[in-house]
Amino acid sequence: MAHTNPDEIKGLIQEHQALIDDLKKLERGPIPEPHPYLYVDGKLVFIDPKTMTKLPPAAQARLAKQEAKRNEGLAVELPLHPAYWPEPGQRPTEAQASMVEWRSRLQQTMRRLREYALMNDSGQILPLFPLAEWVSFNPSFHPMTRDQIIGTLGHHVELLMKELKRTDSKEHLLFRLWQDVPAVLREARRLRKHSQAKAAECMDKLSAGKVSEDAVKSWETMRRQPRTESRTAVERYVLEAFAFDKPSKGNSVK
Repeated sequence: MAHTNPDEIKGLIQEHQALIDDLKKLERGPIPEPHPYLYVDGKLVFIDPKTMTKLPPAAQARLAKQEAKRNEGLAVELPLHPAYWPEPGQRPTEAQASMVEWRSRLQQTMRRLREYALMNDSGQILPLFPLAEWVSFNPSFHPMTRDQIIGTLGHHVELLMKELKRTDSKEHLLFRLWQDVPAVLREARRLRKHSQAKAAECMDKLSAGKVSEDAVKSWETMRRQPRTESRTAVERYVLEAFAFDKPSKGNSVK
């Protein structure tokens, strides 16, 4: 498993929440009935598509206005359905323009979510995130309504919150340490503002065996793994750096 950064997960949660909030703010308004219907004198009248072009100009204008209003509403109600996106070269309506920007952000966030999953568990958690595989014109997502998308993104947030809690745990930190000693040890030194020599000095006080600067260098360059007698000292040093353990007496983080 690659090095997991809780800040990555926090960023994804914030992006998801912003997508939810912005979609909730968009008003879709009432959606008129589709073709071939037209309101005439307050009544819904069936229109044969074959005779539509024979309608009086005023009726055709009303029909066009009705269709535009319908598309405006459906652009928000079915934001992933390309049938209600602006045509190439067409000036988008206000709702369509808002949804173009929103979909762009959704696509970027889902790409970052896929990258996070692939980097940290080879993508095994991806099936848990229904929208993670969304890309433009994917027909399996077309029928999703605004409320369904909001609910699905909320489900994503719940899973990411659980993932954040897991990555912030002491057990996960130790798991990461022995999966990727160089990366975690370097981060621990950065947090404590220690050189390799200072880190060696601290761990030497905690170890049953000798910990030298050369040993720390070899661990961080993957030339060697910490020996059994040094493992406890390495764990203590890392846990103290991430504030899971209190620094030993005379071995403060400064």
